[in-house]
Amino acid sequence: MIKTCRPALFGGSFDPLHIGHLHIADAALSGGRFDAVFFIPAFRSPHKADGYGAPDSARLEMVRSSIDRRERMYLLSWELERPGPSYTIDTLEQFIREYDGDESPGLLVGDDLLEHFHTWERYKEILAMATLVIGGRPEADPARMSRSQRLEELGARYVELDNAAIAVSASDIRRRVASGLPYRDLVPETVYEIIEMHQLYR
Repeated sequence: MIKTCRPALFGGSFDPLHIGHLHIADAALSGGRFDAVFFIPAFRSPHKADGYGAPDSARLEMVRSSIDRRERMYLLSWELERPGPSYTIDTLEQFIREYDGDESPGLLVGDDLLEHFHTWERYKEILAMATLVIGGRPEADPARMSRSQRLEELGARYVELDNAAIAVSASDIRRRVASGLPYRDLVPETVYEIIEMHQLYR
């Protein structure tokens, strides 16, 4: 068991993992707010009806290879080991059962997801069990309701990260790979090697 007092959970497709993901994790660890970040690749997200571009084994390896030498970053494969859609509430409940921290877990969430957070399975229970850790994204639509207003409406406990606005997304990387455009500097070198070795996203 990994000893942690202030964990932060980072779920997502990681299809592929890119430098923006690692930067958000670094931002969560800075300043002493959290002492560990757990990357949790999703098996099948209820919000991604079309599935993923890379197989589960490749997505898992992309995360594992990227954080292998990074302190206080860990991989949990729970969602890939159980059937059915990946619901955050199930993972959160399992984490709380197995990890005895001093504080409620943080849940890393991009601010682009807040608008539809109320559609998440048992979202009120998520908010009662975890602190939202909000990372800003440069592509967030300024016409959306403000972050603070939305968080107030949700009644969420939250922490805002002071992260740089890195304009990179997994969907753009997949598009670049498919179109033969350069993408190498947008992902960790090990992820680049995995994509090229297995000819992913072509």
